[in-house]
This record gives sequence, structure tokens and C-alpha cells, in this order.
Amino acid sequence: MSKRNIILEITQRLERAPNKPATQRVRDILGLIGTYKQLGIDVLKEDADAQSHELYNYVPVVIYANVEDYFRTTIADLIDNQSECQPRAKGLANIRFDIEDILAISGKSVSAGQFIAHSIRLNNLDDISSAMGTLLGNDFWHVLQRACAYNQREGTSFDLTQGDFHYETMKAAIDARHIICHERATSWTTTGTQCFDWIIEAIVLIGNTETILTSLLVGGEMEKEILG
Repeated sequence: MSKRNIILEITQRLERAPNKPATQRVRDILGLIGTYKQLGIDVLKEDADAQSHELYNYVPVVIYANVEDYFRTTIADLIDNQSECQPRAKGLANIRFDIEDILAISGKSVSAGQFIAHSIRLNNLDDISSAMGTLLGNDFWHVLQRACAYNQREGTSFDLTQGDFHYETMKAAIDARHIICHERATSWTTTGTQCFDWIIEAIVLIGNTETILTSLLVGGEMEKEILG
């Protein structure tokens, strides 16, 4: 079995998704997820035909692919660009570096943040919470709920549904993705109503995480209110 080439994996991933300014990247992700809101026209119909149900099965797969990509990119950015987050990165994982990896990072083929973000587990919400909480030095879900409250009061530049983040709803989407991708669950179905709820939660999660990142940049009262 050949040795895993992490540097090649990262460069290929970057080629498939060229780097964009952070705000545009987030808008692209929210826009892609938001296209599934068109399903809202039909999701409340309980008499949807089998083909519609098959379409619904793609929704949690698309949602988590975008959520995972967003957080890997965010984690890389925090490590590379936020001085207060850099020393905390050592708490993310015990990652082994080969000589080739060190030379690639030294030669700027990939950044340290990209290497670490690509190497850690982000298979579920607990993985996301652990990584983000480590870098922020705070409980991520508590910070996220404070960001939700802030946006409900102050508004936001992102087109997202205002409201609190519901952990169990988003977890159900990730569980559904696992079932669809890894099991032959022929008796299991996804409903349109579930899909719509999952879409909303993904938008709330990403949009309000952006508010957390904004508070790091802005500082002052906004950072104090959200990050404590």
C-alpha cells in the first residue's frame, strides 16, 4: 500500500476549488446550499413521488460536503492569520510530519494551516466543535449561540435565516449523510421537510460562524459580547 501524500491531496483539492476572498467563498457556499431551498416549494407535500425522494437523498450529502469544506478552510485561515489562534493549534491533533511535508511548507507549496486543517478529523459536529473550540479558546457552541443572538439583534450582511442553531437537527443531517453513503438502507427515506430543516441549519451554522470570525477582526465590544 502506497504512503499517503498529504501535500498532493491538498494541492489537488485547491486546484478543484480555487482560492477566493473569504467573503465571496462564504457567499458561494451559502448560495450552493441555498439552491436547495427551491425544494421548499415541494418539501411539505407528503405525496412526493419516488424520484423526488431520491433527490432528497442528495441534500444531506451536499450540505455536509460544504460544511466540512467551509470549516477546513476556516481552520486553516485561523492558524495562518490569527496570532492568538496559532499557539492553540498544537492542541488540535498529534500530526506527524515527513521531510517532504516540512520542505513543502517551508517552500510555501502549502501553508501550515492548510496542512493541519487537511489532516484533522472533521467527520461530525463534535469534531468541528472540538477544533474550533481549541483554536478560539472557548466553547464553540456557546460562542455560536451568542453570535446567533447578536445577529438577531444587529442583523447580518449574509442572507441567512435568523434564529438559533439547533444541534440535533444538524446532527440528523450528518447521520443521514452517513446512512446514504455507507449503508444499503433500502427501507430508510429522507423527507422533504427534513431536507428543508437541514438546509436552514447549515446556513445558520455557516453564517453565524462568520460573525464569530468578524468579531475576532473587529474586536472591541463585538468581540467581548460574542467571545467573552
